[in-house]
Amino acid sequence: MISPPLATFFEPGPANSTRWIHTVVRLRYLAGLEPAYYAMVGAETVLLILSFGLIPVYTRHIWRRKPVHENLIFIALQQLVVYEVAIVARLVIILYESGLVEIEGVGFEPVATMNIIRLVHYVHVVVFCIVVFLERYLATRYVHNYEKQRRLHIPVVINTILMIASIGYGFRVVYAQSNAYFWTGVSLLPNSLAVFGFCVILERNELRLRRLNDHLSRQFYAEYTLSLRLQLKENIWSIRETRKGLLLLFSFFVPCALLIFLPAVLLRSPDTRTLLELFVAAGNLFMATGGPIIGIGMCVINERARALLLPSFILKSELEERRASIDEYFEILISMWEDAIGKSFEKKRMTAADCLY
Repeated sequence: MISPPLATFFEPGPANSTRWIHTVVRLRYLAGLEPAYYAMVGAETVLLILSFGLIPVYTRHIWRRKPVHENLIFIALQQLVVYEVAIVARLVIILYESGLVEIEGVGFEPVATMNIIRLVHYVHVVVFCIVVFLERYLATRYVHNYEKQRRLHIPVVINTILMIASIGYGFRVVYAQSNAYFWTGVSLLPNSLAVFGFCVILERNELRLRRLNDHLSRQFYAEYTLSLRLQLKENIWSIRETRKGLLLLFSFFVPCALLIFLPAVLLRSPDTRTLLELFVAAGNLFMATGGPIIGIGMCVINERARALLLPSFILKSELEERRASIDEYFEILISMWEDAIGKSFEKKRMTAADCLY
């Protein structure tokens, strides 16, 4: 074991075993502060139920409209399904940690298994940048026929490996065999490489598209097809928008990770245990805001996301405003065109008159 887990969150489990449970609040340490805990967990529950109801709606819209390539959609859908299951797991945990349902200890079932499920979702979020990069790299590698051939084995293999790895990670962490904080830090290296890889494949797609658009080079470029051109544009758009989405995800994930990690490292003394449990509750509340915050953020930075996620009446008003601005633009353009034609006709008439004179 490279780095042992923090002893702060060790809990006794069945058959004298040990479990490591780090995102469950121990209410026994919050004597006198129960109202603050119940206020936070109440707000968290509302946010979780809101996200739980919105995810199927978003999933249906994404599947019906298919704003990106089908393989990338399959990868995104697994992320949403895992998030949905993780929400249910957290709601079950709340029943036990709040005392609504009696349990022998947080190291016993079903809390331990529910914590594994939450860790599965955590791994999916942490490595999302990596799996999207792999899919976009393959889309760049096979760009000449990626749109025509479905290649469903790509998302199947990626999703299967990711699911097996995340389940294994969840078991090792909960069964006190791995340090979750250490491996989160290690994951920064492949994620950084994936960000650099996005820049490389973006430049490669843009270079190839420029070659297609160059009329002088096109006659020497025998692979030109309309589907190739469309796929290159799709690759460029999806990579650029993915970078925006990953930046949004990173902006949310960093303060969330710090809120969970730093208190556990700094507040190890028994005298600060009450404060640590309050931070655990605050961390759970902050994570529950992820669904609404990221959904709103995607609507702000991505036009296709607005078409998928915004209510129809909001989208309709936005389209009407855009259509009005487009109509105004074309009215100005037509006016300029008519004015230019009129001036040209007047000039020709004057020239003809001069010739006759």
